[in-house]
Amino acid sequence: MYLLLQPRDTDVHGACARGAGKCTNRKRQKRIKDMRHTFYPKRNIVLAVSEAIGIRQSDAETAVNAVFEEIARGLAAGHKCELHHFGTFSVVERKSRPGRNPLKPQETCRIPARNSVKFKPAPRLLKAVAETKA
Repeated sequence: MYLLLQPRDTDVHGACARGAGKCTNRKRQKRIKDMRHTFYPKRNIVLAVSEAIGIRQSDAETAVNAVFEEIARGLAAGHKCELHHFGTFSVVERKSRPGRNPLKPQETCRIPARNSVKFKPAPRLLKAVAETKA
């Protein structure tokens, strides 16, 4: 079974994107409605897991947080995290490079090397996203 998470009709504060509920500000309602298609909060993942498995939301939140913490812990240790049919998280080193201060473009500065997280989606995830209507 491949679970595709669908956006909810509520924002992170529980205000309804369609106008009913706590939100009465029209501009905020429009912002929430526009945001529904670009923003998917962790809360919605918790709700989807809770409904799919049939457990309490607090238990689902604990499970989701544990998964995210374990991914972060593995990446911090320098390991790859491969989630079958979803994708692979890995740590890549960004080399030191020259940069410019936008406030003082004449001056160059050195941007230090750092580690960053890279995500490579699995073919199944790419296919699922490609089939989704915009």
